[in-house]
This record gives sequence, C-alpha cells and structure tokens, in this order.
Amino acid sequence: MIDSERITAAILETGVGPLALEEGAALVDKWIELNAADAQRKIVAVECGFVVWLDKQTAVIGVQDLLTDEGQIVGNEWKSTKGPTKFWNQDKWFQSISTGSQIAIYALALQQGTYYEKGKEPSRPAVAAPRIRVRAITKSTPMMIWTGENGGVIEISDARLEAVVAALTNKAASIRQMRKTQLVPWQLPGIWCVNQFRRECEYYGDCAAGKYPAGIGLFDESDPAFQLALGNVDTHDPDLVILGASAYAAVSECAEKYRRNTLGGNGEESMELATGTVLHAGVAEWYRQLREQRGA
Repeated sequence: MIDSERITAAILETGVGPLALEEGAALVDKWIELNAADAQRKIVAVECGFVVWLDKQTAVIGVQDLLTDEGQIVGNEWKSTKGPTKFWNQDKWFQSISTGSQIAIYALALQQGTYYEKGKEPSRPAVAAPRIRVRAITKSTPMMIWTGENGGVIEISDARLEAVVAALTNKAASIRQMRKTQLVPWQLPGIWCVNQFRRECEYYGDCAAGKYPAGIGLFDESDPAFQLALGNVDTHDPDLVILGASAYAAVSECAEKYRRNTLGGNGEESMELATGTVLHAGVAEWYRQLREQRGA
C-alpha cells in the first residue's frame, strides 16, 4: 500500500507557497492515477545525481528523476506543461524536449557517467545505446499525460552524443577564457533577455541600468546535482568548469546570466517553477515507495 502521508510530507518539505502547493499536489495525484502501470516497472534509482568528467577540468552534472531496468537501464524524466492551445500541443512539446540539450546530456550520463543516490553505492550504467523516456502532465482541465512517439522513449545516437561532448567542451573553454579577462559584464542586454514564454530575465533590470556586480563564481553549490555528485570536489580551481543542463542553457542564452547565477544570484522564481518542484518531490516519493514494495 502507498503511504499518502509520506507523499504529503515530501510535498510540504519543498517549502513553496500555498498556491504552488495546491496546484502541484493536484498534479501529483493525477500523475499517480494516470501512470499506474509504472508499478510494474523495475525501479533502480530515484532522484539520482550524476557526473561525467569530459576532462580533468570539465564536469557535467545533473539529477536523473528515475532509472528503470527494462533489459537495460532507461532514464526517465517527468515534466509539467501548460495545456493544449492553438500553438502548443503534445507533438510540439515532444519535439521541443526531444531535440533539446537536457535529454542529450542525460543520455551521455547513462553512457559515460557515475550515478550517486543518497544512501546507495555509486554506479555506472555504461549503456551503449542510451534511452530516455519523457512524459509531461498538463496543467489543464482535464489533466493529461503527454508522451510522444514510442511511448516518449528517445534513443540518442552515437553521432548526437559526440556532438554533445564537443559542444560542452567548447562551452567550457569559452567560460575559462571569459574568467581570465577579469572583465564584466560577460554579455550585454538584448533580445535574449526575454524567453520564448515572454518571461523577462530576473537580472534584466540591473543589466539595463548598467549595474554589474564584480566577481566570478564557479557553480551554485546549493544545486541538488552538485550536492549529490560533487560534494567533495574543490571548487576553488579557476580552471574547473561545472556544467549542468540548466547551466549550459543559461550560458548559451546569456553569458552574463550564467555568471550572475554562479555568484549565488536570486535565481529565477515563478509559480511554474514552484509547481514543478512540488510535482517532482511528490512523484519521486511515490516511486521510492514502489521500489520498496518490490524489495529493491
């Protein structure tokens, strides 16, 4: 039997506001209802940090939502998204996520990374042909699960993995070079200050006013991926570059946003992000209990 009180406790521990708690908890309940078949999957790990060392000074990190054993280890990601509109539907969502950098980075981890789960020994899946299953629950009435072709399972080719390594290595090199100049800002305001969802960057006001704090950080050590996978790494090496999917996206959008994030900036806050935090916490606890029931 699933202990709903444990799921509620996990949700409350997120510490987000009441509106996000309410919306996120409803998403958790519906996710469990619509994905009941997951109870039959062999669950290997839940919320597992990983690190891939591209070289001695470049680490790629992240947190995989779920690992399942389906003849080989498969990565699983769950998301929330707005409901269908004239310009947004399951196909467009799946195309966006399947071609994005996050899924490719996570596939690289399945092939070359080391995984760390709290209370467990490190593991290396070493999957030759990595696959990632992506699913999203819509914030609509009624709520729906979006997947995509092949049940949302994306297989990443060797050619794409090679491109991921090259892109991350080059991005790390550019970051090292910007650090060496000791000059700020790293980038000026522009059209990249507003994202595709018309949300303005949290740093735009200061940048537009010419307020550029001095300093260069290495990585936000409060990041869950850092805590799980790199807690013992010396982050004072100026040549060390740590990239996750979100950090890669930030520096690709705007190098100044990335620099401010590493200084411990306030970070992006929104109702959508808070709701997503609740969804991840509640669903993760459900999968942990499913694994416990199977004696894993």
